[in-house]
Amino acid sequence: MRRLSIEAVLVILLAWTSQAGAQESGKKVEVRGLSFGADEATIRRAEKSKFVRERRIGAVKILHYSDSLLGEPVAVGYRLLNGALYEIRYIFERPGGCSHSLSLYEKLHAELAVKYGEPKAKSFDDERKCIRITEWNYSGDGRPTTIYVGLDGTKHRSSLAVFYFDQEQAARVDAAQDAVDEGKL
Repeated sequence: MRRLSIEAVLVILLAWTSQAGAQESGKKVEVRGLSFGADEATIRRAEKSKFVRERRIGAVKILHYSDSLLGEPVAVGYRLLNGALYEIRYIFERPGGCSHSLSLYEKLHAELAVKYGEPKAKSFDDERKCIRITEWNYSGDGRPTTIYVGLDGTKHRSSLAVFYFDQEQAARVDAAQDAVDEGKL
């Protein structure tokens, strides 16, 4: 049986929880010194890690960087729609087996809980399969934001990721993609 990537699991969770409202309010969400809505030039000036590549998938432009988080190598992805940042992803490149990945997951969970409060949205935990997914819905500075931490793996291999996305801008991605695809079929 083929396993889903952590990105696929988080996208499925996103669809499952898309109706959830904001749980916390407070300060503006800022990740890596950037806020949602930042343009590409601002991201490139602010980002100090190694640039890997850029690519476009339909209406979405993606900037890829390489860095570390919690002492582990991560891929950092910035997604822009119409030139504005709407999503930031951390994908752990070598999180190891379940026990090591679970330790990283718990550290991420704890740090995010300090910054955004305990998650009150849906959470999934399956000890037998080394699966953990937690979601925060946060409305900082009036801008609804969803934050996911996801772990999917086995005893010997796992995937671990953190996604931050602006709910309002992310909701516009499908319509923008439809416009790009219009007339292609």
